[in-house]
Amino acid sequence: MLSFFRSGQAVKWSENLFKEESNTKVFSVVTWLKFEELFYAHFFLINVKTEVINKLEETSYCQDSHLVKDNLNKFQALIFKTGYIDFYTIIVKFKVFLYH
Repeated sequence: MLSFFRSGQAVKWSENLFKEESNTKVFSVVTWLKFEELFYAHFFLINVKTEVINKLEETSYCQDSHLVKDNLNKFQALIFKTGYIDFYTIIVKFKVFLYH
């Protein structure tokens, strides 16, 4: 599969996997499942997290006229996806959510 990557970030990722193999003498992609896991982690998880963090920073994401409980559920889901665990960071994001 890696041989099909011929440009952009995909080829850079593929090249790095082969460089890692050359350095460690161990190839990290030994099964299709492992390929899927590494591919998803490299190309999707970071993008999802970035999108969620950006959504929390936007002023368009605010309470408006929606029910507080509905917005609180949305806020909690976004916080979970960001991976934020620091209480004070979450409080700051919540204040932005409430007052924009």
